[in-house]
Amino acid sequence: LRKILIRRHVDPTLRPFLMALLNVIAKLLLFLTAAGIMGFQTTSFVAALGAFGLAVGLALQGSLSNFAGGVLILLFKPFKVGDFIESQTNKGTVCRIDLLYTSIQTNDNKLINIPNGVLSNNPVINYTANQTRRIDLILNVAYETDLDLLEKTLSKLALEAEYVHDDPAPIIGISTFGDSSIDIEFWFWVDTESAVMAKRDMQRRVHDSFEENKISIPFPQREVRVVGDAFAGQKEEQTRAANNNAIAGAIRAAAD
Repeated sequence: LRKILIRRHVDPTLRPFLMALLNVIAKLLLFLTAAGIMGFQTTSFVAALGAFGLAVGLALQGSLSNFAGGVLILLFKPFKVGDFIESQTNKGTVCRIDLLYTSIQTNDNKLINIPNGVLSNNPVINYTANQTRRIDLILNVAYETDLDLLEKTLSKLALEAEYVHDDPAPIIGISTFGDSSIDIEFWFWVDTESAVMAKRDMQRRVHDSFEENKISIPFPQREVRVVGDAFAGQKEEQTRAANNNAIAGAIRAAAD
């Protein structure tokens, strides 16, 4: 078994566990076989062993779920140490994979231990599994923008940036027509290891180029119309109160 595991490049963390598990199973089978040869009834022993295993499994179902998840992760390798992954709300670089927990380091230097049962039963995004990644930028421009000029400007930026790949070629097109702007999609491919810095650098290049070519990024706009006099009711009430006060004053003056 050791030779097979080494030849198949099974994770070193998993090898001792599989060998120890096989050792226990082999000894148990040897004991049952020897007892049967000697004339002992092993049926009741096997039933008791099964009941004991069931009780232990129910008591440790959470840990067993994490353990099984760890075995699956080490066998099928959906990610490895050094990969940048995201699972649910956790995102970071894998620094250790154990049988029960996987440790990831976040960008702000926090260490998160995630149960392997969670990782094996939920979607996991591996950002560094492939050598290249596509960067998606959504750019908002005014409706009066010259789209031909915009496309030429973005194409020039992609051509000048040394980190942008020629194949697949960058894609520029209209995404949606917003309330106060046209949303432009700007897609380009880069090496995975430089994806974060490439995105930040291209955003700065786009900003400077838009200023140079007088391409405006509009602020959200809303048009508000007031129908009628919003204070008409308040004015009528004030007028009515003034009239009542004037009548009351006239009555008092007449009485005097």
